Amino acid sequence: TKERAGEAYDYAAEKTSQAVETAKQTAQQAQEQVGRAVEATKQKAGEAYDYAAEKTSQVADSAKQTAEQAKDLTEEAIEATKEKASEVKEEAKDATREAALKAGEAVAEARERTQELKQQVVEEKDRLADKYEEGQQKALSTGDRLQ
Repeated sequence: TKERAGEAYDYAAEKTSQAVETAKQTAQQAQEQVGRAVEATKQKAGEAYDYAAEKTSQVADSAKQTAEQAKDLTEEAIEATKEKASEVKEEAKDATREAALKAGEAVAEARERTQELKQQVVEEKDRLADKYEEGQQKALSTGDRLQ
């Protein structure tokens, strides 16, 4: 159960790590593109302005897409974690039920064995009482013969 929960946690961590790395790379790319766009604007005021605006829009779109991808990956990781947790929970319930059944069986067997042992003790007690009585009778009979 712990292993399954660990797998679910590892999967979620991997998906989240991927999303964060993608976002970092996109942010760095966006920063680089914005820097180039600013230089072009300085060199060519009119055309460069349109160019920079277009590139900025592309970067914004790209960043938006990356953010959506990161969100989707995070949601997938959360859902996968929930599914794994649910599976693990069910497995734990099943294992608990099975353990309870086995414990019940063990208790029943112990009770049965206890009853058997009690019966053996009673039988042995009766046998010893019979032997004692037999010994007493022999002693009395031997005493009578000695007189």
